[in-house]
Amino acid sequence: GSARESFYDYGKLIAKAPRYEAVRRAESAEAYARALHPAGYSTNPRYGDILVQVMKDYNLMIYDEN
Repeated sequence: GSARESFYDYGKLIAKAPRYEAVRRAESAEAYARALHPAGYSTNPRYGDILVQVMKDYNLMIYDEN
């Protein structure tokens, strides 16, 4: 229904589904992004690399809490 609901639902999915255990254990934003495809989140095998490139292109690493 809204962007807010979408983010909330994404968070619930990643937090609760057993197949995303490796994603939850990721120790960096890059590792998190690259763990999504093997866990079944995306059908594109380059999904993690694409996500990391977007993070770099827009300097999103400044928001990483680590």
